[in-house]
Amino acid sequence: MKHEEVDKALVQKFNTEAQRLVFWHDTEAEFAGYVQAELPEEIANVKVLNVTEVGGFKTKLMIELEEPETQFLVYSTGEQPPMHEDFLFDIRLYSDVFEADVLSLWFKELGLSSLQLKSHLKKRKVFCQSQRRRSQLNQLLESNLSGHEDPTSL
Repeated sequence: MKHEEVDKALVQKFNTEAQRLVFWHDTEAEFAGYVQAELPEEIANVKVLNVTEVGGFKTKLMIELEEPETQFLVYSTGEQPPMHEDFLFDIRLYSDVFEADVLSLWFKELGLSSLQLKSHLKKRKVFCQSQRRRSQLNQLLESNLSGHEDPTSL
């Protein structure tokens, strides 16, 4: 699964902001496929470390001792460990954080801005998983907005 918005944001973090370490905690593993695929060409030199697979201690060794100059995207899924159990807590304090969720990307794709609608779409996540349905919804929204109807009446 590739997402242009995620690509742009990661390129911004690593190239423009020159971050060495970026932590991405994906609680629901919505982007596991994205992380397994190749990163955008502009940041192909960035190594992806999946903490869930490698383990916290090994990740810490790689970041601090084995490759202290390498740029890493430190990705993990599931619940973030409590501070006292997190091998990477001290590193998180001086690193940058990246956040993305599928719902936010869909929200942006549909050109929506009202936070009230975000909770509405979250309840209908299964419906929104279909690209075809999102396209149809987007067309409906555009036609209603161009007709100067009140968008809250949808």
